[in-house]
Amino acid sequence: MKIKNNTTYIAKPLSLLLVFCAGAIAAAHAQAVPEEDIALTFDAQFVSIATGGQKELSRAPAVATVITAENIAQMGALNLDQVLESVPGLHVTLSSVRLTPVYSIRGIQSDIGPHVLMLVNGVPITQMWQGDRGLLSTLPIADIARVEIIRGPGSAVYGADAFAGVINVITKSAAEMDGTSISATAGSFGTVQTAILHGKTYDDLDIAFSMQYSGTDGDDGRIIDADAQTFWDNAFTTDASRAPGSLDTRAKRLDTRIEFSWDDWQLRAWNWRQKDLGVGPGLAQALDPNGYAETDNWLIDASYKDEDIAPDFSIESKISFMDVENATKQTLFPRGSQLPIGTDGNLNPGAPGTTIFTDGMIGNPEIYEQHYRADAAIFWTGLENHRLRFSAGVFYTELQGRETKNYGPGVLDSPTLPSEVDGRLTDVSGTDYIYAPDQDRTVYYLSVQDEWYLAADWDLTAGIRYDRYSDFGDTFNPRAALIWHPSYSLSTKLLYGQAFRAPSFQELYVQNNPIKLGNEDLKPENIQTLELAMDYQHTFDQRYAASVFAYEIDNQIVYVRPADDSVPQAQNVGRQEGSGFELEMQWSATYTLDILANYAYQTSRDKTNNSDAPDAPQQQFYIKADWRFLPGWNLNAQVTRVMQRARAYNDIRAEIDDYTIVDLAIRKTDIADHWDVTVRISNLFDASIYEPSPSEVALFVPGDYPMPGRSYYATAKYRF
Repeated sequence: MKIKNNTTYIAKPLSLLLVFCAGAIAAAHAQAVPEEDIALTFDAQFVSIATGGQKELSRAPAVATVITAENIAQMGALNLDQVLESVPGLHVTLSSVRLTPVYSIRGIQSDIGPHVLMLVNGVPITQMWQGDRGLLSTLPIADIARVEIIRGPGSAVYGADAFAGVINVITKSAAEMDGTSISATAGSFGTVQTAILHGKTYDDLDIAFSMQYSGTDGDDGRIIDADAQTFWDNAFTTDASRAPGSLDTRAKRLDTRIEFSWDDWQLRAWNWRQKDLGVGPGLAQALDPNGYAETDNWLIDASYKDEDIAPDFSIESKISFMDVENATKQTLFPRGSQLPIGTDGNLNPGAPGTTIFTDGMIGNPEIYEQHYRADAAIFWTGLENHRLRFSAGVFYTELQGRETKNYGPGVLDSPTLPSEVDGRLTDVSGTDYIYAPDQDRTVYYLSVQDEWYLAADWDLTAGIRYDRYSDFGDTFNPRAALIWHPSYSLSTKLLYGQAFRAPSFQELYVQNNPIKLGNEDLKPENIQTLELAMDYQHTFDQRYAASVFAYEIDNQIVYVRPADDSVPQAQNVGRQEGSGFELEMQWSATYTLDILANYAYQTSRDKTNNSDAPDAPQQQFYIKADWRFLPGWNLNAQVTRVMQRARAYNDIRAEIDDYTIVDLAIRKTDIADHWDVTVRISNLFDASIYEPSPSEVALFVPGDYPMPGRSYYATAKYRF
């Protein structure tokens, strides 16, 4: 690992943190407040994903953040993405594929966004085709009890894709719902949201139910001036492009969840359906206002937990099933487009001739996945000052693809290509000409972890996980965390972890595709991370935290265009190094005013090209103030500043503009003992905000992706 040789790379931020820690230690020992009083007074937070069990946040072996339902309500947030922007070092950007949200942590991101593992109640929702959350846009928030976020590797506990971080969304229990509530939101861009939640105990059975609907027409002010068809129009003097035009961000979504809990058992079922989901800039970066996607996905899990199954033993086990159905109807290039088509019927810039698609180039891909998981963990405390966790599991997934289209092999693969092609489609499902051949994957894993309480003020957590993949082989991922907590108010952590990202099925197997091709010889991406963190509760009203990190990524999967300028293929040729620091502050300035602020700095280098890693912000600043100016009233103000996003080494476009966005929410609770009302203004000053289009599509979308302008929302909630 080269991090150990990069002392100059992290020396400055590390020295700053050491000075901060030294000052904090001196202040802690100077405290006049007895430590036992501090322990009783602090409202300690706990996190479950750092070790696979509940752990106090300040002493968890990870750099973590916890956001509660009350925090979310104060923000007036409409979705999970707005919540995650408050996390230091985490930025929500956009994929070129339908503008799907991408979670960028510490400068680690890609266009698809598979480097952050998302869990819902501890169950991964990663989809195998792209390795991300698929067509799942952002989650609605009415049913969220808390969100736990780890910045840094988590593969020693969770395996694949816990690479840059882990996000665990925990839904509300029957006790947290405590009766029935209904809510409704209306706002800009034709936005409508409704939710009904019900939670109650019937004898020994707890039942929690939620149904949430969200819909929007999208902001038609998000205009791009040129798209991929503009490029071909300029090349062939045609006029088929729909640009300038707006990004298509319309969506309709229904989430339904039910949970049963009794004794040590729990059963959950969650269905999310999306209808009329817009295709953003278009799948081929050509505007397609009539294209859409639909999903119908299920997640069912059952768990058993016994804290005293035998002397010194406890057990947790879980089985789950996820069914994924993603279907799209889209016109890759519009009616009347004239395109260079190669002998295989695919788009090929080097083709000698062109074909006119009178009804447009049409492709309707569908992906169907089934996931089966079984996990068990045994905790043993029979050895003094140790808590051992042994876990094992199996994961099996299978994928089926379907496709109809009017281009490509099996459709236009005759020796002489036609001069014109109409909109009649050919079904290539079940043939060698499909873009997504049927595939499956089996994974077995074993892991062991020891939480060793070395002394009264020292903890050591160490573990390793072994994963065996049927398609690319073995991977071992260790972790170690040394935590010093000389007083209740102070903890310092030295963390090391290794993680991996499994190649997605798209990266491995996609074929007959005019955009990019898979490579069955891919290996997983690997990262090694070293962190030093400090958490300091200065007084009852002030908390400070800081972390320094350095990482190195090997075997990054990037798409490389061959020497003959044909379609790019996935290769393990990328390398990236990064380092930086994060600072956090929580301050109850007065009895009625709370302030939270954080600042994150990172510098990441693409070692393959010796350039700054592209698109991710090098600096982020966030501040939030909650002012309870009258009984039952809360005014929430948030300021987010995003700075210094570099272009790729071969991207000659102008620098990406920094931006500052201000959000405001005012909330009144307990109106007539039953009503809560919230009004939110997003992007209060109507700032011009853009998220970068990646360099691989810069030729077609040179102006980046505009974000929504100023918008207004009102929410009313009634509790029975």
